[in-house]
Amino acid sequence: MSATASGKNAERAGLLAALDYMREGDTLTVWKLHRLGRSTKDVLTIAEDLHSRGIALRILTGTLAGSYSPQGGGQVLLHDDGCLC
Repeated sequence: MSATASGKNAERAGLLAALDYMREGDTLTVWKLHRLGRSTKDVLTIAEDLHSRGIALRILTGTLAGSYSPQGGGQVLLHDDGCLC
């Protein structure tokens, strides 16, 4: 799926459809982390939801490029204080 709407609008139809379609064991892939959400709060909310549903997150480019799975080392993406690391 692909979304072309601006990230500043949290109600992006393409993103919502992709998130609804995903199941445990799937991986959501984004070009850069900022494509997932325009605010840290949005990104943390979506990443936390993915994590709780057993869905991995893969970021293709940027400082945080890599794969983050709900198990093991992927949990480093979200710290208790809400920090993205």
